[in-house]
Amino acid sequence: MKQTFLTLKYSPSKNYLFVNWNRAVSSSEYRQGIRSIATCVVSLKVQLILLDFSKIGTPSEQDQLCTANFLKLAMKNTSLKRSARVLSFEESQWLAYWQIVWQAKELPYETGAFKTREEAQAWLFDGQEINADAPDNFISVPLDISITAATRMFSNVAACEEGKETGNGNGVTIDVKDQKKSVQELYKTNYVSISLSKKKDILTTKWLRQVTSSEYRQGIEETGRHMLAHNIEKLMVNNQKLGILTMSDQNWLQKFSIEVISTSNLKRLAIVSSHDMLQQLTDETLDHKVKQADIDFHTRYFLFEDEGWEWLLLPEQATELKQ
Repeated sequence: MKQTFLTLKYSPSKNYLFVNWNRAVSSSEYRQGIRSIATCVVSLKVQLILLDFSKIGTPSEQDQLCTANFLKLAMKNTSLKRSARVLSFEESQWLAYWQIVWQAKELPYETGAFKTREEAQAWLFDGQEINADAPDNFISVPLDISITAATRMFSNVAACEEGKETGNGNGVTIDVKDQKKSVQELYKTNYVSISLSKKKDILTTKWLRQVTSSEYRQGIEETGRHMLAHNIEKLMVNNQKLGILTMSDQNWLQKFSIEVISTSNLKRLAIVSSHDMLQQLTDETLDHKVKQADIDFHTRYFLFEDEGWEWLLLPEQATELKQ
């Protein structure tokens, strides 16, 4: 049986995340791991992180660039204060580290590279000893943790420390299955499905396969038409099977989105992405460009559709919508 490539442990009392890469990894495993780490840091409000890269080998130049670009986007408003990396004695790994740091310059937290965990921990905790391998005070985090699950974990831990019971972190019980029962299909082809949840007026666009440029634009135009016709406030777009957009389609989508959203009543957009970091970066970069047009709406990214439903069904006063 192949060894799990990544171990994540979280200490709520220290706001500390310990990350151990257990073996050499493929490009897809590396990118999935970076995404999981960023999800934990943002959702668990981590302040200190130790990442042991000593067994991972050296990431490719493309993976290094994707990591740097992703860090600049994902960590822009992070609570992270210090990030320590443990590297092997291979020169190539140190060169890769400095390349990522240079490409992701101006990150809002301190970074450091070390040859041993002890050195890294001493720097992180200013000399205070802490054993990441000890079970006490650490919570094991699943590798495929979602944004919603990580946020719920943080809420539950905080509530337990205060001696309170929690539901989903907002005092609300959400039944996703019940809401999905009353779905009306508005538009369907062999490559895209657009449906409306009657109970909560949630519009969902789901790509069923990779598409041509004309098919993509047709699906987006239909989404925009139904958004305006039904005065939609909550939209979910499932891009898991879409693949990567061409630059031409990205530029077209940016212009079309600004035109439609600026005249719509959209308040929340849930984007369900695949595990491919290039697709995730494309989704997040496009969203950032659209919001530069001073259009005010909330966007969240998910790896599973039900998580997007949970977020869209949160009440307006939920703390997640104020962060």
